[in-house]
Amino acid sequence: MILLCLFNTAFAKMTLSSAAFNNNGVIPTEYTCDSENISPPLSWTGAPKGTDSLVLTMIDPNANDIPAGYWDHWVIFDIPSSMNNLPTNISMNNAEGLNGRKNANYDGPCPPTGKRVYEFKLYALDTSLNFDTAPDRQEVLQAMKGHVIDEATLHAAYTRHEANNGLATEAEPVNKLIVVTGAASGIGRETAIFFADKGYKVALFDIDMSQINDVNKPNFFKRTLDVRNRDDFVKAVDEAEEHFGLPVDAFFNIAGIMPLGEFATQDPVDWDRLVDTNVKGALNGIYATYPRMLKQKRGHIFNMSSMAGRKIFDNHGVYVATKHAVHAISDQLRKEAGGFGICVSTIAPGATKTNLLRRDNDPKTVFEYEERVDAGGGYMDAKYIVESMYFIYQLPDNVCVREINLTTTGGE
Repeated sequence: MILLCLFNTAFAKMTLSSAAFNNNGVIPTEYTCDSENISPPLSWTGAPKGTDSLVLTMIDPNANDIPAGYWDHWVIFDIPSSMNNLPTNISMNNAEGLNGRKNANYDGPCPPTGKRVYEFKLYALDTSLNFDTAPDRQEVLQAMKGHVIDEATLHAAYTRHEANNGLATEAEPVNKLIVVTGAASGIGRETAIFFADKGYKVALFDIDMSQINDVNKPNFFKRTLDVRNRDDFVKAVDEAEEHFGLPVDAFFNIAGIMPLGEFATQDPVDWDRLVDTNVKGALNGIYATYPRMLKQKRGHIFNMSSMAGRKIFDNHGVYVATKHAVHAISDQLRKEAGGFGICVSTIAPGATKTNLLRRDNDPKTVFEYEERVDAGGGYMDAKYIVESMYFIYQLPDNVCVREINLTTTGGE
């Protein structure tokens, strides 16, 4: 209580805000222990003349489940007066104080259960603090005494529910845009719905959007797109970014076709369709998203391949060739993109329960294919592929899973 009375200055109107949540809003899950536990973006205006440095603190002022009655989540001191923002997942090196776990870094909301309101506070000081070792918040507040010339406060809440092992039963909004091609059916549809249910903003692109007319969510942006049209692909991503006011953070390059046949008998028209959709379409998606990720120096590209991109199968002809190409494209792109903070993951599932096979093949081909699938334990559910991609996407930015091969236990 004494510390609350230390700063008796007539403050001006410095403001503190976040692009990730509103004042008195909800902290997205990615900034908590239930997800990435990275620090949120913050910005401020109106630091007064005479500001030498700034201090930022984040606390849970009502942590009544611990003796102190509060919990320190984040302390940063000696922020240069020339700065007016802290980007997502920032590290301030030797200018971070100790959180409640006695670590000098950000510690996101992680309440035992229920709703907690967190207080972010920014102080403008007429001096620098110059600690030799990482201080705790109380030491910072004591050193600030008599030097605070303005302050600003931001409040936001986070809720956990005991009935769901600590995870919120309703997804909190996530300020990240993901783009999914082939989004109206199969793995693409499962991906779009899964990430939307997690709170992400989702742009759904498909050549036939009628197949997902039965699902509408407030964080969906639906758009008809033929991935073979490079210029329209770029335009579609532009529209999605403008709609949500966010840059694309992850691209799920899923659209594809699967007409099977042998080289001697398959119609070359199908060869053209396969190459144009599975190879050129994938490249068009990279062309439309990768340069944007380069500018922001972050992002994740998921290229959907197949076990047919790792081995050969009877009657798979040009389809196998296109999926081997997807692997090669991913490997080369990963080598190029890794130095810029961009992860490229190749996903190679075995036989999966979708309409892909039946859409492009005659009944005899479908029957023969499904006989082999049944002998290997049957089809795999698409949800396991999506959950695997989500797991990869949640890893820290400096970890990249290059490839995942998924099959049923007895599958080829």
